[in-house]
Amino acid sequence: MGIYKGDYKNEKRDKKRLVYLFTGEISAIIVFTLILFYYFENLSNRYSLTSVVLTLNVILLQGSYFWFVKWRRFETRKNSFPKLHYHLKLLKKIDLLLLLVAPMIVLIEILLLSESSLMKLLTLLCIYIFAIIEYINYYFIQLTNYSNGSGKPSAIAKEIKLHKIE
Repeated sequence: MGIYKGDYKNEKRDKKRLVYLFTGEISAIIVFTLILFYYFENLSNRYSLTSVVLTLNVILLQGSYFWFVKWRRFETRKNSFPKLHYHLKLLKKIDLLLLLVAPMIVLIEILLLSESSLMKLLTLLCIYIFAIIEYINYYFIQLTNYSNGSGKPSAIAKEIKLHKIE
């Protein structure tokens, strides 16, 4: 997209794309939260599901936040969020912590309750894998443009690198 290089030739298309991206992430959060509430009463391992869905939703919320800030910058032509790179770097660490804690919660719950069915575990695994994929897609490589063993850095990775924070 031209928004990263200062090219406003396709401004209308870029604005629509940014709105699509941040609203799409919010929509995904709503869907996963509804899944959580749908299964909440039916699952004995609700702490596991809650931890995995919470992890995914936190990551998706960051994507929505990032695309909203980019859209806002685009609309106002001002940097309304000058510390965005700092927030993203901190959130990246929080995500990693959540991604490490979620499987421990699942394991502890399985060991304590020993009532987990294969379907429940597959549901947890799918949501957890999706969270990992989103984490990689946001903070490292654009997985949608990944081909032949290489990919472009993600927009968030570019934002963080632009400000060179450790």
